[in-house]
Amino acid sequence: MILEKLGAMPRPRTSETAVVNAPVETPDEVRSKERDVALANAVSRGDELYIVMDLGGTKAYVSLMTRDAKSLYDKKFLTQSHNDEDRLLEFIRMCIRGPIDRIHGLTGMKPKDVERRIKAIGIAFPGPTDFAAGVALDASNFGIKNFHLADRVRDTFDIETFVDNDVNLGVWGEAWKGAAHGYENVVGIMIGTGIGGGIIINGQIFSGRNKTSGEIGPMIVKLDSDIQCGCRQFGCFEALASRKSMARDLHRRKLKQGLDGMMWAEETLLSNEIAGYY
Repeated sequence: MILEKLGAMPRPRTSETAVVNAPVETPDEVRSKERDVALANAVSRGDELYIVMDLGGTKAYVSLMTRDAKSLYDKKFLTQSHNDEDRLLEFIRMCIRGPIDRIHGLTGMKPKDVERRIKAIGIAFPGPTDFAAGVALDASNFGIKNFHLADRVRDTFDIETFVDNDVNLGVWGEAWKGAAHGYENVVGIMIGTGIGGGIIINGQIFSGRNKTSGEIGPMIVKLDSDIQCGCRQFGCFEALASRKSMARDLHRRKLKQGLDGMMWAEETLLSNEIAGYY
C-alpha cells in the first residue's frame, strides 16, 4: 500500500530535477571485524584508551579512542531525560557502559578490569560548563543547572572524568586535527539542535570570566520577534536559525499547505532529514 501511494505521488519534471548527495545517516553502532581486531589488539598491547561522549540535545554519540584520536568503537543514541538530573545521569552511564561491555565481550575481561584500563572519560556538554569543577552550569535544551556531572560519573566508574562545553571541544578538535589545524587563534560556530560558538586563543580554549565565552546562541538578533528561545528570551540567534527553528518553521509551512502527517512533524525533522529534503 505504501509503495502504491508513493508511486501515485506527482513527480517533478525532468528539467526541474537536481541530483544531490544527501548526507548518509550514521548507523546506531559502527561495527566491523577489522575494528574489533584493532580494539582487541589495542587492549592486549596496553594502549591508552579513552571514552568520549558528545551529549547533544537530540542525539548522543559515544566513542572509544586511542590517545591520538583513532576511533575503535562508536555508537549513537537518542538523547533521553532532558529535565531530570538523575535520569539524565543514568542515560549517560548507560551510554558509557557501551564500549566497556564491548571490550568485555571481545576479550572476556571483567567489566571492572576493563574500567581500570580506561585512562579517562571526556563528556562534551551542550551548554556553559565549568571545566575545572566538572560542572554543567546551564543548557537551554536541558532543564538542569549546576549539575556536578564529572563527579557523579567518576563515582560510578572510578575513572577520571572531564566535562566541557561541546562547541568549545568541537572547535578545539578542528584546531587539533580538522579544518583549523595549524592555527593558534580560532573562532568556530556550530549549528545543531541549538547554536553554539567556541573561541581558541594561543592554542587554548578561552572560556571567559563567566565560563560562557563564545555562547552566541542567546544573542538577540531580532528585537521584535515573538519566537521564544529555550533561554526564555525572544528573537535569539538560536531561536531563529537552529535545527529546532528550521523544523518548527518547516512544520508550520507544511501545515498551511494541508500536510499534517508525521513526515512533517517537528520531532521527525532532524538534521539529516532537513538536509536531505534541501
